[in-house]
Amino acid sequence: MNCAGCYLVESLRRRPKRVHVLALVVGLIISFPALTADPTYTYRPTVSHDANLCDHERAILNRDFRRLWEAPPLGLADENHYSESSAGSFLTRPGASLQQGDRFLVRYSAIPTNSEYSAITWEQGRVIDATSEDRPPVGAPSIATTRIVLVAHFDFDNDGTMDTVVKDGFSQGYNAMALGGGNDLFSERLWVWRGRDQAVDAALPWPALVAGNRTSTPNPILVTASYVRPFVYRGHTYAAKYDIDLGPAYDAPKKPPYHPVAETMAIVDFPPGNIEYRGAAPPLWHERVLCQFTMTQVQK
Repeated sequence: MNCAGCYLVESLRRRPKRVHVLALVVGLIISFPALTADPTYTYRPTVSHDANLCDHERAILNRDFRRLWEAPPLGLADENHYSESSAGSFLTRPGASLQQGDRFLVRYSAIPTNSEYSAITWEQGRVIDATSEDRPPVGAPSIATTRIVLVAHFDFDNDGTMDTVVKDGFSQGYNAMALGGGNDLFSERLWVWRGRDQAVDAALPWPALVAGNRTSTPNPILVTASYVRPFVYRGHTYAAKYDIDLGPAYDAPKKPPYHPVAETMAIVDFPPGNIEYRGAAPPLWHERVLCQFTMTQVQK
């Protein structure tokens, strides 16, 4: 199995278990050679709560994000051609050891881009992801599993203090979401430690890190989306958040090229007052929608 296929299987394993998971994995792997071409878009505003911001972002999206899913290299056969100096790659975290194909798997967090998105410096690494289901059988050698992360330090919630932001669960693009049935299967996550220079050490197990401790290490706040890209405009942090609606009767194997009911891009931010605390579960951060755009697929 190629590295991208491995990532899809790994992503599925970490999701809540459903009876259709195995069928989806098989369908995803078999269907890769016949994927439809990635669409090109125009963006039309439908919600505007900040005229200056929304007019600006409409121009940015229609100029720089028309080919949202065309991060090079375009073929799975080229997945190992990325290096730290390649377009669509990030700096390697100090001491991190990346595996073959890791840079390919985060490409949609890097491309497309412009100066607003590149104003945030992300570094790529891996963290230990040991959970009970990863424990080997009795007598077998213990092998630690890991997950890919991006780490950055910036003022995520615009309160004047620097935050630690970790991204994982990377989108594999339009075709992967369409084949997988939409947002639920391929979601990205941002974990935000507010006002804290949080160490994200490869030797610290990820489950323990995100569980936090209310006295010594606060819980990180969780943001989820099928695709989310923070950026900075006029000193304020926002994020572009993509959603796809495939409709109630969607059947991936029967519908290439895919025709979603709707695709939208929202420009959002995350006010401190929008945090939902959920007991033992990670706190959830709800976005504030400032602009929303309907995405229309057009001929290239």
